[in-house]
Amino acid sequence: MVPELNPPSPAKKFFTKMAKSLFGKKKSKVEKVPCEERDDISKLVSGIVKSSISRQMSYKTVEANEATSPSGQLASTSPLDTQAEEESRKSTSRSFKGTVASSTEACEDGLTPAVVAESAMKVLSSCLSSMPAASRNPPCPSRPKSFVWVTKWVDYSNKYGFGYQLSNQNIGVLFNEGTHLSLCDQRRTVHYYLTNNKHFTFQASAVPEQLRGQMQIVEYVANYMEQNLMEGGDLHSDQSPSTCPLLLQWVKTDHALLMLFSNSTLQVNFYTDHTKIILCKSSDSSSSYLLTYISRERASYTYTLSTLREQGCSAELRHRLRYVLQLLQHHAGA
Repeated sequence: MVPELNPPSPAKKFFTKMAKSLFGKKKSKVEKVPCEERDDISKLVSGIVKSSISRQMSYKTVEANEATSPSGQLASTSPLDTQAEEESRKSTSRSFKGTVASSTEACEDGLTPAVVAESAMKVLSSCLSSMPAASRNPPCPSRPKSFVWVTKWVDYSNKYGFGYQLSNQNIGVLFNEGTHLSLCDQRRTVHYYLTNNKHFTFQASAVPEQLRGQMQIVEYVANYMEQNLMEGGDLHSDQSPSTCPLLLQWVKTDHALLMLFSNSTLQVNFYTDHTKIILCKSSDSSSSYLLTYISRERASYTYTLSTLREQGCSAELRHRLRYVLQLLQHHAGA
């Protein structure tokens, strides 16, 4: 028996229009350069009537992470290295966000965006307050633990939502009205969250009629990221296709993108130089954390948070950790 999903009716009309716009007519394939592809995506939805669903935000038509460039090179200037820290602090107040729909009942694991953010705030604050001065980062473990992280993302939230790809190739979209749909296990399994604790699982070949519009949008976002975006770093990661954490919330500021997941993982991507901070719980202990830094050269370094607290780190990494903490503190009080 198919469960009664009942997504909000305005959203249903919106997804029907979106699906017709995206897939109603076949268009001839024309080879395009990356900037033209972005323009094409904008044109695909330019004629769609705005939905009346309650959006978390409205932003640019398409905002994506590292687009593939002919030279394969990325910008090397860090916004945090070239602007005053006070200006960075102010930028945290200029932000946009999307959040998974909440239920009056508690989640199965008790995690909400506020809980994940508060835990991360606590451990980062403790680490930074105890950290000694240092000129370089400590040595990395010889065998760093693997974990799931976001390798690609695209912000299309002025139309339907925020899409991302995990390191195990699973795809997810957090829609503007708060529902979440993921394609997992090599796109054979669909996980659908009507709210943060109302979860349904289907085979991709047997998705209910009510979800087919959203399913088509997720597939479209997945194909766009596969064809146009490059991986976010060389990090060794968990490749298990069954690992499919739920994106609870994303927040964008002038300098960075923050993502909070249901497995307590926090990831922050800095736009200009494509550096990244990933904070996640260690598989060895639920109370210990791993912190990974992906540099502007796309090299990754993973440390236990306790090691950084005891030995310190470079000014480059410390500055980014402070920014992440300020971002969390601002949104905790917002």
